[in-house]
Amino acid sequence: MNDTMILLTSIVNTIEAAFYLFIIWTRLVRNDRRDLPIFLR
Repeated sequence: MNDTMILLTSIVNTIEAAFYLFIIWTRLVRNDRRDLPIFLR
């Protein structure tokens, strides 16, 4: 793997993690926990 691919992969992983956390946070704020995994209820 060259440095460009490693950089792109890390950026994509960061965006995916931030998006997932944002979805969880908005659901918790709205107190809509039915769609969350059991361990987050």
